[in-house]
Amino acid sequence: MSAPIKLSLVIISIFLLGNSEYGIMENNHISSINFDFKLSELSSNKSRLNSQNNSFNLKDASERIETGIFSGIQSERAKRGLPEFTHDNRLARAAEIHNIEMVKFKFFSHIHPRNKKLQTPKHRVETTGLMEMTVVGENIAKIYGARELFVDDKNMILKSTIDSLADQFVNQWLNSRGHFQNIINPDYVFTGISCYISDQTPRKDEMVFYATQVFMTKPQ
Repeated sequence: MSAPIKLSLVIISIFLLGNSEYGIMENNHISSINFDFKLSELSSNKSRLNSQNNSFNLKDASERIETGIFSGIQSERAKRGLPEFTHDNRLARAAEIHNIEMVKFKFFSHIHPRNKKLQTPKHRVETTGLMEMTVVGENIAKIYGARELFVDDKNMILKSTIDSLADQFVNQWLNSRGHFQNIINPDYVFTGISCYISDQTPRKDEMVFYATQVFMTKPQ
């Protein structure tokens, strides 16, 4: 595991929506929760690490964070004797759509405020062609902080930073009851994960990393 990221404010807001104790429920078909937090500094020394690790552009960094999250989630399932998730590209696409929409329309929620066709996790999954389903779950999170914490002067992200971000997403979800319940739910067998990196923040010197994980049970 990589060195942990040091947080100045771990939890900014957790939204518990609807009549579920860990998220929103839509006719008992959706369970979701979201989470965001801000970074003040990385525990690693960037100048020292710069000569020891490869750097990646934002697109490649996003994919590597997704891989790191998926690996961490699989490890947690294995520890508990649960079957590993089967990755589904359509669920990953639904997660990607939501990340892009949250950035585009400047919201952070499971409910899209402006597009009824993408309004809920269920709607977003359906846009990918997955029409037959029983239960769909969604975890969302974002990490943001000063741009200099994440990228170098060439707009590249260090591998050590990528690993730390992936670990932080996983650890914060595991330490939040709602996220955790989705992750260890034995009924969920399929998942898709998306990470999206944006500099569209109120402050020009900040960056924000969005992570969305979508879960689905076997269709009946």
